[in-house]
Amino acid sequence: MNTSQIPYLAKLLFVLAALLSTAAAEDSLPDLLTGTLDTTAHQSATCPTHHLTMTKLKVKISYGLIRFPEPRPSLEVQRSEFPFARDQYLGGCVIRRDSPKHALIYICPECKAAEKKWYDAHPKK
Repeated sequence: MNTSQIPYLAKLLFVLAALLSTAAAEDSLPDLLTGTLDTTAHQSATCPTHHLTMTKLKVKISYGLIRFPEPRPSLEVQRSEFPFARDQYLGGCVIRRDSPKHALIYICPECKAAEKKWYDAHPKK
């Protein structure tokens, strides 16, 4: 290696170190070793609606266009009455080779019960 390449390599190493430190600090980046997206990192384990300790669950990430059953609750109802009922994680429409396969999520038992109650009160037509 000639000496004219040293500043370029130093810059490259600096940029690589900055990217890795950013990735390590970012909550929503997948764990590079397990391929698991940890959505629970730096998030309270207490449900904000029911004030109960939630369970951490590892789920498979669903990619693509997902169709939900009808009728379904509005986003407002989901967020206010059962924000931690969903036992799946939606990864979007684009999947790449390095896309995570699993996600760690929180599930609240009271959210699940409230969601079931909503669906029981709004049967399919």
